[in-house]
Parts: sequence; structure tokens; C-alpha cells
Amino acid sequence: LVPFAITRWVEACDLVGDIQTGMQVAARGLGAATDSKDVHYLSEFQRYKGKFLFAQGHPAPVVLPWLRRAVATAQACGSPPLMLRAVLSLIRYSADGGTPDALALLENALADMQGGEELPEVRRARALLDAATADARGH
Repeated sequence: LVPFAITRWVEACDLVGDIQTGMQVAARGLGAATDSKDVHYLSEFQRYKGKFLFAQGHPAPVVLPWLRRAVATAQACGSPPLMLRAVLSLIRYSADGGTPDALALLENALADMQGGEELPEVRRARALLDAATADARGH
């Protein structure tokens, strides 16, 4: 299967909560994206691997490297939407939440987005940044 089709499959696993199959599909996607050198899909498979590891109860030292790889891969391919998704996942699944570095990455990814105000990721990112700003002000 090509990475695009595997991406739809891993998203379906996530949607229905089938973590075991999702892990297998993410591994297959990682292999396919690596073989085809398709870094756009690679970032998503890395993100899903981290997300599924978290869902299985793995500790942060196992989960976070996958999410950091997803951020680095999305950053390297210059895709603001992928960067936004990867950073949101990193923040969500990190014990310390929105560190200043992660929030700065999120702010940059959001600034690089052109449009997309209706996208759930954009709305989540804006809400997270607004909450962090309010917390910093002591509200």
C-alpha cells in the first residue's frame, strides 16, 4: 500500500480506538514512508506511533521521542499543517504540557498557516495559546 492509503487506515484505527491495529498500521506506514522517502507522511506516522504508545500506557521516555521526531520531520518538510498537528500532540502527551519552547513552536506553526481557521487543529492551537497567555498574565 502507498503511504496515502496507509494514512487513511491509521486514522480510521484512531477514530474507532483500535490501538493494537493502529500500532501495526503505523509501523507499516513508517516503513512505506521511509522506503518512498515521503517525509510528509512520515511525520504523521511518527505522530500516530507516539499517540498509540501513550494510549497503551507507555511512559514519557518511550512516547515523547516519537512525537519530537514528528515535529522535526514536519519542520524539515516545511509543512505548517503537519507541524501544527505534531506540536499539538507533543504538548498534549507531555507531562509538562505547554513548555515555552513547545508553545513557541506552536505559535510559529500557527503563524505560518494560511487560512484554515475552520480546522479543528487551528482552533485548538489558538485556544491553547490564548489559555497560556491568560495563565502567564495571572488570569
